[in-house]
Amino acid sequence: MWGSIRARTSAGSRIQPRSRSSSLRQGEIDAFLGFPPQPQDLRARKIGHVLVDSNVDKPWSSYFCCMLAGNRDFVRAHPIATKRALRAILRRRTSARRSPDRAARLMVDTGRTRNYDLMRQTLDEVRYDRWRETNR
Repeated sequence: MWGSIRARTSAGSRIQPRSRSSSLRQGEIDAFLGFPPQPQDLRARKIGHVLVDSNVDKPWSSYFCCMLAGNRDFVRAHPIATKRALRAILRRRTSARRSPDRAARLMVDTGRTRNYDLMRQTLDEVRYDRWRETNR
């Protein structure tokens, strides 16, 4: 469940992720916090307006998009497994950045999203390589 803002009130509410688009379209909520590819889908269908885009709006654009955290006890007890998992995640990220067409197709083929074009747009917009620029 994600936070949303109800129309004509200042109180927040919780709405199931699948119903946010229809709630926005029907005027039941004025805004919600969305994650790719849902905002891209709404823009393509001309529903609503983007209030904040964390990819370009300061100060959010200078923050990292993704974070990996591990339980201290697990990491200490299983350092090799932790390192392997981290390397696999970084390899997949690098692969998505180098071959976004292939990554988008894989996301559609495995059922993680339905729309190839929106997934491809998401891969273009999210700067998965930014941490390398920042941490040199």
